[in-house]
Amino acid sequence: MNLFRRCVTLLLLTLSYAITANAWAEPKTVTVGGYSFPPYVVDNNGDYSGLVPELIDSLNRLQEDYEFVFVPTSIERRYEAFERRRFDVILFESPDWGWQQIPKDVLPLGILDSEVFVGRSPEANSKGFFTDLTQRRVLLVRGYHYRFAGFNTDEHFLKTQYLAELVPDTRAAVEGLLLGRADIAPISQAYISYFQRSFPDKAQKLVVSTIVDQQYKHTALIHPHSPLDLNNLQAVFGLLERSGDLARLLSKYHLSREVPVSHAEVPQ
Repeated sequence: MNLFRRCVTLLLLTLSYAITANAWAEPKTVTVGGYSFPPYVVDNNGDYSGLVPELIDSLNRLQEDYEFVFVPTSIERRYEAFERRRFDVILFESPDWGWQQIPKDVLPLGILDSEVFVGRSPEANSKGFFTDLTQRRVLLVRGYHYRFAGFNTDEHFLKTQYLAELVPDTRAAVEGLLLGRADIAPISQAYISYFQRSFPDKAQKLVVSTIVDQQYKHTALIHPHSPLDLNNLQAVFGLLERSGDLARLLSKYHLSREVPVSHAEVPQ
C-alpha cells in the first residue's frame, strides 16, 4: 500500500512539474526580415516603422508561444540573408521576385496591392503620356522586380533598355519625380495612399495613372528550419484576423483582401 501511495505521489509530482515547466516555457524566437519597402517597412535612419513592425507588435501581444523580432536587411542582400537564416520569415514578398531557386515554404496572405505608373503634373496630364516607357525618363528602385522589364533587376539592362535612373527606395522615387529628375516611376498603390495621407500638398503634384504594371498577391516566405512552420504561421495570422487587428492595419495602409489568411490555400 505504501509503495502504491509513493508511486501515485511521484506521478503527481511529475505531472505537476511538467505542467509548471510548460507554463513557464520561454517563447520561441521567430525573426522577421524586412527591407525598405514603404509602407510595409519604412526605414527612418535605422528606426523602422510601417505595417510589418505594427503586425509584429500585434502578434506579440496576442499570443505567448512565439516572440517575433524584426531583423533589418537590404533589398539586394535579403536572399543571401534568408539562405543563411539571418531571419526565419519575410512578409509581403512574391516567390517570383528572385526567390525561385531558394528553398522555402510559401504562405499566401490573401492581401492585394498593385503597382501603377505615376508622373508629375502638369506634364503627365497629357494624353498618352504613360504609353511608351522607352521614350520617358523612369525612376526605378534598385533591386525591385518590374513586370514591364521582364522582372530583370540588372542595372545595365535597365539603363540600356530604358532611360532609367536607379534609386534606393520608393520614397526616393517619389521625391525624384517631384524634383523633376524623371518623368515616370512605378509606385505601389499602398504607398501612393500613404503619401497622399502623409503629404497632401506634395501629393497634389502627382498624376496617378490607371495603368497597372503588376498586381501584388502577397505571401510570407518561411525558412525550412524556422521554429514556426507554415501551418503555425497561418494559425497565428488567424489570431490577427479574429482580433480585428489585421483588418484595422490593412485599412490603415489602404490594402485590400482577396481571402482571409486562415482560409488561404496552402501549397502542398
